[in-house]
Amino acid sequence: MNHAASIQFGQLVEIHWKFKTAEQAQRLATSGFDYILLNEADKQCVRDNIMDAVLAQVQNKPIQKQFIRSLKMICIHDYPEKLPNLFPQCLAFLQKNEQLAVYAGLQGLFALAARYEFELDEDREPLHKIIQESFSVLGTLVNDMINNKENVDALYMLHLICKVFYVSNQLQMSPYLMEGNNLQPWIQFLKTIMDMPCPPELSAPATLTEEIVKRDKSIFWKIKGIAAKITYRIFVKYGNPATVEEKVAIQTFSSNFALNFSIPLLESHLQLMFERKDKFVGSKALSFCIKFTSAATKQENTMDKLKPFVENILYDTVIPIMFITEKDMSTFANDPVEYIRNLYDFTETLFQPKNTVQDLLVYLCRYSSQKKQKKKGKSKRGKPDYLHPFLAFAVKNLTEYNIKIASGEGADFRIKEAILYAIGTLKDEIWGEKDLKS
Repeated sequence: MNHAASIQFGQLVEIHWKFKTAEQAQRLATSGFDYILLNEADKQCVRDNIMDAVLAQVQNKPIQKQFIRSLKMICIHDYPEKLPNLFPQCLAFLQKNEQLAVYAGLQGLFALAARYEFELDEDREPLHKIIQESFSVLGTLVNDMINNKENVDALYMLHLICKVFYVSNQLQMSPYLMEGNNLQPWIQFLKTIMDMPCPPELSAPATLTEEIVKRDKSIFWKIKGIAAKITYRIFVKYGNPATVEEKVAIQTFSSNFALNFSIPLLESHLQLMFERKDKFVGSKALSFCIKFTSAATKQENTMDKLKPFVENILYDTVIPIMFITEKDMSTFANDPVEYIRNLYDFTETLFQPKNTVQDLLVYLCRYSSQKKQKKKGKSKRGKPDYLHPFLAFAVKNLTEYNIKIASGEGADFRIKEAILYAIGTLKDEIWGEKDLKS
């Protein structure tokens, strides 16, 4: 009953909160739509009490989810003019010595930050003030909980802090975090999350689809996933000073980030990606580790760090990740059309390591340490460093596979399938080399 009521409340807020007058409602509403004009006194009652409702239902996730959904919508239409007390209330909750109040405060702060997630320039100014006043409080919470990260409740709150950080900075880094060393403790926090050891029950190899889905939903892999996502986004946006805006503050921040954080973060991403060889790694975390490594191939300082590990990446990481899975085989056997659709459906492949690793394979096999040469006014890249060795590895393994099959010894068909899949991925690079094309 309570859950149904919270859903009804959420829909009422989402659909009808924006209507203020009959004239405005008629302009905004679809023809024939039966809109509702909510009483302003009722609206104010909701504004005054919604954070208390979030706190009261903080342990009831389905209801709390609806309240946060409603709070986001209310913030979009009413903050800060009609909701001036929300931010002070969130800060007050965060500074209480009560776990449930702190969690409710984090939920409120997340909803408030999400209201400005995609705003630009002067429309984003209120978010900068929110970050400046709240991130020191969040930093204190991180320091209190990071040493207790084996506790599941602590992980849930750290995960929510990561979500607040992400929505606050994924589009534009806050000026507050660009100042001095304000970002340093946050990078250290995210790196600590990525480096923390995995419980045995969540790291043992897994092939069954149900088990993989279950582990991906665990708070341990969810927090590693968002830490990998945040660090990837910052690295791509600010890791190369040559590609950022030509503003002194941003150029300075980018240079500092490239100098002090790019390599340590790459090490964490590589370490987590290499664990995939004999352990389970969450799909989202692994996907962003692969994305980070792909981006690192495009920058000289990070590529220099990668070079000693390229063979490991290509042969022990890329190919095993490309293996066909139990889910793939089941889908192909039962519904081949659905299997093909899934391969090209962006929503299905967004966080699938098998898809993101294709870019990593292409970038590595395209990389050339030789400087581009100009010939007849056209720029020509040098011979790729790793394409020919990778193709030699592919030929060797395919030959060994055929020999084993011919002798009746038997071989893992997934190896052949993955290598052929990899060669298909590299078709443009292969056709671009005259010696291979001929």
